[in-house]
Amino acid sequence: MNTKPSHGPIHFRAFSKIFWRTVRGMIPHKTKRWLSLMLSKLQAGHKYCLLGRLSSEVGWNHYDTIKELETKRKERSQVVYERKKQLNKLRAKAEKVAEEKLGAQLEILAPVKY
Repeated sequence: MNTKPSHGPIHFRAFSKIFWRTVRGMIPHKTKRWLSLMLSKLQAGHKYCLLGRLSSEVGWNHYDTIKELETKRKERSQVVYERKKQLNKLRAKAEKVAEEKLGAQLEILAPVKY
């Protein structure tokens, strides 16, 4: 045997630690802490820097590409959002027309609806 099991992955045996590990795996770990920290700690008028800009100054060549792609993504997102707003308006209008058509039948359907 070429391995020593006692050096292998150690698993917790206590229920509290098993539970802690399980819950730790469920919690989202990529949060925007830097933004909240920047807003709370950085006073108005103080300077700050972004990693992308710093990297581009020392030789990273894709800063402009990323900015371009981000603007394209935002434009497409805006188009999708406008379309969604239009569809929601049409849906609301269609629901209103359907309610007007049904009229008295809505009273019959009311106890069945949830």
